[in-house]
Amino acid sequence: MRTPTPEEIEQACEPKSDQLNADTLLGGPIIVRITSFALTGKDTQPWAVGIDKYPTRPFKPCKTMRRILKASFGKKGELWVGELLKLFRDPTVTYGGKPSPGVRISGVSKLPTNDQGVIINPFPITISNREKSEILLELLTDESTAPATEAIPFEDEEFLATARVELAAASEEVLKGYGERLKKKSKPVQDALRPIYKQRVKELKE
Repeated sequence: MRTPTPEEIEQACEPKSDQLNADTLLGGPIIVRITSFALTGKDTQPWAVGIDKYPTRPFKPCKTMRRILKASFGKKGELWVGELLKLFRDPTVTYGGKPSPGVRISGVSKLPTNDQGVIINPFPITISNREKSEILLELLTDESTAPATEAIPFEDEEFLATARVELAAASEEVLKGYGERLKKKSKPVQDALRPIYKQRVKELKE
């Protein structure tokens, strides 16, 4: 018998699944490169997006995330290979009225555009039949794939997911409140939300 390596311990704790799921991202967001794109033949999850960090567990995006992918990378799936995605665990997702954390996109290597080529960022998203919102997507480059120095603390995940949505459409009063709250958060959380915060401040001044 021998002591398992850190990699073996990590593998033993990974959820058993044929796809990337939210629990895999408990340690924080990841940046991945698309390696393939295929149809699954299933109505509920028709797309399987292969990613480099989990070769046997493709990302199967929900309809809202599929819209982001199409608007970002176009309608020719073969051209998606090599593009970058930033994926995070969103604990606010529900299914059948019950909490069901999902995998969501927060960054892309090409910002989404409409049919006229105009950039759409923040990108409109549907939270529920009655609730609409927006998400500000981070523009990724090859430099974005450098490993992060710190992981986002588990207890800050829900705050981060909610803040991404709220900050993108926040009023001046809400922004001021977030500014104070961010001062008390960890550096990884501050780094993740700072671009969204600054973008909204700029929009309100225009």
